[in-house]
Amino acid sequence: DVSGHLGFWAGYAHELVRSVDEDHLTTVRLRITEIFHRENDGHWKMVHRHADPLMEEKGRRAHAPIHFFS
Repeated sequence: DVSGHLGFWAGYAHELVRSVDEDHLTTVRLRITEIFHRENDGHWKMVHRHADPLMEEKGRRAHAPIHFFS
């Protein structure tokens, strides 16, 4: 959704993650919100991103930090 110089989207994504105590990558479903600001040159810049695991993922190693790979 866009209003003036601000825009956002909210949805779901699948990310490859590695827990600090595991050697393999696994897929985690995330709920994501990103907010963008339109710069003076017309390009959009992400100014905020929030992501958290869906409820069924939170119980799985919720205490272990994870590393995201893009």
